[in-house]
Amino acid sequence: MVGNADLAEFKELLEDQTNFFKQFESSRLGEEKGIIKSDTVIELYLERLGRTYKITFSNYGGGQFSKNVYKLNDQGEYEESTDPILELFRVNIFSQKQIYNIATRPNALRDKIDQSIDSLEAHLSAIRDIQSSYFETTAKIRNLKHQISKKERLEIDITDIRERLLQFEEKGYQTTLKKQKELETEELFLKKVINDFENKEDRLREFIEGFSYIDFDEFNFTPESSDELRRILARNSTELQQVIIKLTEAGTELSRAKNSLTQLIETSNWFDRFNQVKSDFETLQSELTQEDLDDLGNIEHLSNQLIIKEKELGDIEQSERELESLNDELNTISDTYLELRKQVTTFRREFLQVVLADSRNIKIEVKPFRDSEHYEIELRKILQREDKFNEDFQTINSFIFNGNAERKTKEISGIIAAIKETAENDGRFTTRFNTLLKGLNDEQIDNIRLLYPEDKIEVQYKANEASGFKSISNASAGQKTSAILTFLLSYGNTPLLLDQPEDDLDNQLIYELIVNRLANSKNKRQIITVTHNANIPVNGDSEWVIAMNSESKYTEVLCDGSIENQNIKDAICNIMEGGREAFKLRARRYKFQI
Repeated sequence: MVGNADLAEFKELLEDQTNFFKQFESSRLGEEKGIIKSDTVIELYLERLGRTYKITFSNYGGGQFSKNVYKLNDQGEYEESTDPILELFRVNIFSQKQIYNIATRPNALRDKIDQSIDSLEAHLSAIRDIQSSYFETTAKIRNLKHQISKKERLEIDITDIRERLLQFEEKGYQTTLKKQKELETEELFLKKVINDFENKEDRLREFIEGFSYIDFDEFNFTPESSDELRRILARNSTELQQVIIKLTEAGTELSRAKNSLTQLIETSNWFDRFNQVKSDFETLQSELTQEDLDDLGNIEHLSNQLIIKEKELGDIEQSERELESLNDELNTISDTYLELRKQVTTFRREFLQVVLADSRNIKIEVKPFRDSEHYEIELRKILQREDKFNEDFQTINSFIFNGNAERKTKEISGIIAAIKETAENDGRFTTRFNTLLKGLNDEQIDNIRLLYPEDKIEVQYKANEASGFKSISNASAGQKTSAILTFLLSYGNTPLLLDQPEDDLDNQLIYELIVNRLANSKNKRQIITVTHNANIPVNGDSEWVIAMNSESKYTEVLCDGSIENQNIKDAICNIMEGGREAFKLRARRYKFQI
């Protein structure tokens, strides 16, 4: 798998750093890890704007220190401070392994370059925004395409309904049905009148049946009143019977009026037309299939469906116009995205041009869209296949990077999209890989279309003035370290911490590197170097030297001071290759006494 070697180096580097910066522990095998103890206290002194600060790191636990900030007051005592001094303190730290790792991993150097370009983050943010616009636009396009995909079926439905309605119209079916429905409606009106007569008959009959004189035989009149009152009520009962006779006669007249209405209807011209249309409809029913009858019976529904479907078709045609506009917009977004990517290359080149303007032994070239390893890693992430299919990825890399990488990247993304769309195998890839591509989702295709190889960073190094430039990939470990260290010392003004940068360097490289870069860089930034090589503080014109006691098992300062300090001179002479004579040569250059 691509990148395994780089990943292993990175993991080893991270493990070394983690093991170093952890609480001390010792195994039964005698292996010791970590330099931090539970009672370890680290004190950092910092001067800023005439104020002296002390930052303490203590109570180590869970991979973190407790931090406290103190400020020196006018009485010479440190008191706690809330000044956000740590937020202002930025520092770059590099160990020899990190420097070498950058030299052997172009991606690491590219990342370091990007971190150093102040305007790049805003530009990358613009790239992320244009990516979001791309994904939003493709989502809209897919939605419109889904709507438009219904057009063909909708046009068939509309044609069918129109032909159906036209067929009914040409054969007069619609006229017959219309007359049938009109006369049926009129028949309902007439039936409503007749039904009303019948209701009145029923109600009058019920009324007459309940219209009887009250039974006064049950009344208990007094003997003195009984005969007279009963004669009065009997006479009145006879009068009520006359009313009932008249009501019964009225009911008869009501029935006669209803029958007269029925007779008039049945002998009318309307009734003749009704029967004729009814007969025509029955004939029509015998001629048509059940489906025809259903359609004919729902002709109004069919007409409404035609209106609805024609409106849907109009919406789809509007979607087609919108789709054309969105496709143009997507092309513009794609072009803008690519231009923004190209500007990143320009930023990197301009940065390196300024940083390495006076460099004599290193050249760094930015080759646009040529990092094949980056492209493969990112494509594998999209396809969710971190391994396997090596043959197919080799095919893709060979296609892209044998020629114009920008143009061929577009072509390969189009090929992949076509395989997903048509499910056709043109023999370019293995059958299993082709199956994988067929199963990609739309979002994966979008990501592939926006995937371009990163710039390839190529470092060239010149060992000496007489030699020519050659690729750092063919250089020794010391030359690789020297080239990258030259780059790191060429720019920036934040404090720089270097941990044993000399491990891969011989004295000639150290001298050339330190004289040309380290001595100059110290004028614009603070540089702190941890080293076993005394040539670095001597050749680098160190302002302050701290010599550690190598005889002590604890971290202990032997002496510290400027290079003119006798103790410092002695310490340097004891460990410097060439001893006191080498130091004398350095001393004579700077005209101070040994």
